[in-house]
Amino acid sequence: MTCNLQTAIQEEQPTLSKSDNVSPSKLTYVWGRTIEQYPTFWFYIPYASQESEIKYGKFVLLDKDKHIITEPVFVEIPIGNNPSLAKFTLPKTENFLEINQEYNWYFSIVCNPLKPSRNPGVTGWIERVNLPSFSLGNYRYYAEKGIWYDTVTRLVESTDPQTLPQQTDWLLLIKFVFRNEDSLTNDNDLNQIANKIANFRIQTLTPVLNPGLQR
Repeated sequence: MTCNLQTAIQEEQPTLSKSDNVSPSKLTYVWGRTIEQYPTFWFYIPYASQESEIKYGKFVLLDKDKHIITEPVFVEIPIGNNPSLAKFTLPKTENFLEINQEYNWYFSIVCNPLKPSRNPGVTGWIERVNLPSFSLGNYRYYAEKGIWYDTVTRLVESTDPQTLPQQTDWLLLIKFVFRNEDSLTNDNDLNQIANKIANFRIQTLTPVLNPGLQR
């Protein structure tokens, strides 16, 4: 039976994001599952980055007891005139995620390397579970199982992302993630921002060595 993405989202509401406006004093909280040893994380970067401004982001992964799994991984923020969606795949040079283990991750934009607490960011949990792996086009299977990290990855990286059902599912997923934004006061505002984000370019966040920042 074909999974309906809208039904899957409604059933899994407690497991997706508790989204708030990102501010220097607040981290947005996210929780979800993956089947991957080295999962892909997705971020909305609401900044237009010029060469002289924001250059780096920082990713950290801890286990549930706060032991470091990955040392801080610095990534280069692509230069652009518009906000973007960005993906970061845990490098295979780092420790992989163990099955049935939960991990706490942090991603921040390095606006002020001398005062990390003022850098806007997002924090969340990811749990690796043991399920059969399917092809990229079967993103609805992962949504039905509540495997949201892999749902997004397989939906975005589907071999035919321009088909109407996939466009509809992509918009639905974006609207669900942003449904609690304080600045979106009605369905029309939500639809407008979802359509805008759906057309953002997707950037790859590439690790960089020795950027000269505090770890």
